[in-house]
Amino acid sequence: MLAENGTLTAPLAVPHGIALDAAAFAAANWAFKNNIETGIGTATLPTVPWRFIPLRSDNVSIGILGALPRTMPPEPLAQTLAALANQAAMALERVRLTVAAAQTEAREGSQKLRTALLSSLSHDLRTPLTAIRGASETLSSTGDALDSATRADLLDSITQNTERMAKFLSNITEMARVETGEINARKERLLLSDVFEGAIARVSGAIYTGVNIADNATHVIADSALLEQIIVNCLDNAVKYAPPDSRIAISTQRQSDKITIAIADEGVGIPAADLPHVFDSFFRATRGDRIAPGTGLGLAIAKAFTEAMGGRISARSPRLDLPADGLPGTIITIELPAG
Repeated sequence: MLAENGTLTAPLAVPHGIALDAAAFAAANWAFKNNIETGIGTATLPTVPWRFIPLRSDNVSIGILGALPRTMPPEPLAQTLAALANQAAMALERVRLTVAAAQTEAREGSQKLRTALLSSLSHDLRTPLTAIRGASETLSSTGDALDSATRADLLDSITQNTERMAKFLSNITEMARVETGEINARKERLLLSDVFEGAIARVSGAIYTGVNIADNATHVIADSALLEQIIVNCLDNAVKYAPPDSRIAISTQRQSDKITIAIADEGVGIPAADLPHVFDSFFRATRGDRIAPGTGLGLAIAKAFTEAMGGRISARSPRLDLPADGLPGTIITIELPAG
């Protein structure tokens, strides 16, 4: 029996066919509250046929071990029961410490997430808002005096920064789903060419060398919306870290009952020290001598969505080994069940 909020609870386990009556439970409770052995063979409530031994941590009772001997327990048996109680107490203490450490880590992780989120909100919303405000004020105050090309540039700036804000807020929303465990993957058999077509249509700024789908790797079992978002996030990431109008290649291959989707770019690659962190929330690798723009949530969301569908996602930089798909930058690999 264990304690909950300072009160002894009902037994966690009792042998089949044996019941703990009111007198026995009272003896167990007395043993717990007074941190002494009770029941048969002891000086406290000896008429109770059970033997109750406190489980102690730092000499404080955290639970009770109960035994129902057939006769008066001899001293060796009493010593054995005491040893069992000691081992059980140590095991419970390890569990308690593990749970406490996990709770502390979760609290610290939540605090780090909130801090990073506030920092990201401050930067990634302020920058486009400033640009939109500047362009709109210019159009409002001097629009009639501007030539058509300048007005078009200002309107284009407003449009691009509005899209940037929308993408940022979408990532925040998706990350909230990840953190609260609200990802419900509706798995079905999907034609990959349809998924790729939908994702490519949503991403601009790259020249695609083509989509190479192997004849035996055309379908996967996945959630259509989640998989398309994964591909979009990976393509967005490739655009951020590759030169303007650079090429991006998408390919698939089959390995046993798995389909591997590879998205390769011709950017500068990811430093070896950054590779283990590319799927961490709010992580942004360096691009040349500066940090790439964005929230650092895209690949973290891609990882969460992939794992929600029973898949795996990884990253490597072929510059460190051999080029793949003819492109020397970074390759994001997504592995999902074959359809």
